[in-house]
Amino acid sequence: MIERPYALVHEHEPSGTVHVSGAAGLDADDVPLTDDRAAVAAAFDHAVARLRSIGLDVEHIAKVSYYLADMEMRTAVDALFRERLAAVRPARMVIGVNELPLGARALVDVVAYRPT
Repeated sequence: MIERPYALVHEHEPSGTVHVSGAAGLDADDVPLTDDRAAVAAAFDHAVARLRSIGLDVEHIAKVSYYLADMEMRTAVDALFRERLAAVRPARMVIGVNELPLGARALVDVVAYRPT
């Protein structure tokens, strides 16, 4: 497991806002996935696992930000949204970048909320 100098999940108690940072499209051994669909799905799954670790789930997602090594991967993001987020319909942002940490091809940040 990779040591990180930051929190993977941060919850702002008074507002109920939750931030999930830098969930990358890596396999169980922290090796970057090269298949576009697999990389996008793994990044999203890692973000959801972090939400679940604090008792939240997909329905609590307000915004998803995708950082992609290749904008052609956007079709994989669109497919994931249709399959897993159609009922929730959170805001989203897709950004093409030159390089991602750990050699990943996809990275996801999530903003969620804890209902009061």
